[in-house]
Amino acid sequence: MEAIMANDKIMDSWLEAQVNDARQLNERSDVVSVLPLDRQKYVVSFSCRGVVRSAAGEITQCDHFAVGIRFPEDYLRRFNPADTIYLMSPAGTFHPNVYQSAICVGNMVPGAGLVSLITQIHSILSYQHMNLNDPLSSEAAVWAREHLDLFPVDRRPLLRGRMSVGEEQT
Repeated sequence: MEAIMANDKIMDSWLEAQVNDARQLNERSDVVSVLPLDRQKYVVSFSCRGVVRSAAGEITQCDHFAVGIRFPEDYLRRFNPADTIYLMSPAGTFHPNVYQSAICVGNMVPGAGLVSLITQIHSILSYQHMNLNDPLSSEAAVWAREHLDLFPVDRRPLLRGRMSVGEEQT
């Protein structure tokens, strides 16, 4: 019983830290807005360019994405992206590491913080990062391989004052 109560206190403390991190991220970013629904659920709005495919098959750029993030009770012990991350909009988001509402964020560990997840999702949506060797969407991977000169579609960093992708530090 004491172990369960200790785990609850650890999770409570960790969740409170995530709410504080969300507040700080909102203050430091021009491309993301984090709305805590409660301590375990967030809606993250990304104002970055990415790629979508219409129902007719046309591939175009989009400049707004919404992602839900939920931390299950066992999140500090087990990470399952399908239980944690949900692409809400737009329908047709086209990326090798996105399939329908699923986003593959790579090798995240249990307890990865909200900011780490958001950073990885931003790099995926803006095509700053893509895994072409093990894609969720083989169609998007084929298209991406044929259009590497277009990427990243948005070079802006997640946080103000950080270097953008491809920018050198002097």
